Amino acid sequence: KVLDAGCGIGLLSLYLAIKGFEMYGVNLIKEKVDAAKRINQKLDLKVNFKCASILDLPFEDDKFDSVICSEVLEHIEDDQKAIQELYRVLKREGLLILTVPSKDSIWERNRDSFGHVRTGYSVNEIERLVMATEMEIVKVINAMNFFGRIAWRVNRAFLFSKVLVTISFFPLYFLSLFDNLLNTKRIPVSYIVILQKK
Repeated sequence: KVLDAGCGIGLLSLYLAIKGFEMYGVNLIKEKVDAAKRINQKLDLKVNFKCASILDLPFEDDKFDSVICSEVLEHIEDDQKAIQELYRVLKREGLLILTVPSKDSIWERNRDSFGHVRTGYSVNEIERLVMATEMEIVKVINAMNFFGRIAWRVNRAFLFSKVLVTISFFPLYFLSLFDNLLNTKRIPVSYIVILQKK
């Protein structure tokens, strides 16, 4: 059982459902949840989408084997409460996979247009954020350095067209994977953080 916390229109949830995971998705915006449900129905999948806040999840304790929270925490004023709630619904030994923006100038310049309440996180801030829980950081992955920045800027330039943004996303994403070949000390655009509940 996997929870996609802040699922948007459910693309990740639907993809993982196709791969055989029992998926649940929550999002605060009703229109996005409705869109996710329509796509889910057309694909004849069994994803359980709900309109809910990750500050007050409608699930019992220790329900999920894994929780994914991708590019959400930076939008939430009380990110500490959000982490506590994600921790609550995660089973013992379960994994929480977070993606968050770094404290990079790219986010500072675009903060208002993304609706972020904070620019991003340093690794130390992520460590402090999860300190009150019984979770340990298993791995921190730097996402999007040199090639990722190029991909991000190109995709951002296509914002005048939702079609171009959608079409360009995956080719540009694969371009960003070349960053794994680089050994750089530069601050990445984002972090992928994998945590485990003790």
